[in-house]
Amino acid sequence: MFKVLHSSAGAGKTHALVKHYLLLALRGADPSAYARILALTFTNKAAAEMRERILQYLEALASGKALKGSEADVLNSIAGEADITTEEVQQRAQNVLGHMLHHWPQVAVSTIDAFTRRGVMAFARDLRLDHDLRMTTEEEYYRAKAVDQ
Repeated sequence: MFKVLHSSAGAGKTHALVKHYLLLALRGADPSAYARILALTFTNKAAAEMRERILQYLEALASGKALKGSEADVLNSIAGEADITTEEVQQRAQNVLGHMLHHWPQVAVSTIDAFTRRGVMAFARDLRLDHDLRMTTEEEYYRAKAVDQ
């Protein structure tokens, strides 16, 4: 499944993305389901905020306390869409949170640039790319490189 959210600043994109991410992670009983989810953003700041919010919501869901606001919205959405009880959401959130914290490198929340770089680096030698794989969008750089060749 591929889902794109596009809206202006402050419109709740991060909340909507994290809610969808957690729905996918908590829909089934597998505590490692999050490892099969890829979430991409444009900036490092947005990726960091998304990772932080995922942990914040998981901790709230796992706590078993009465939730308000955005956390309650996430709980109700997951329980409704996954057709499970709030107690089951709590149990799954505890399991996923524990697994996630012990396997943090499997959390795939990244920028588009970092994701692309990681994929291309594996083939840098075969593609005869610079081993540093410096990335740029500078038009002058490409022009000069083309002239040199």
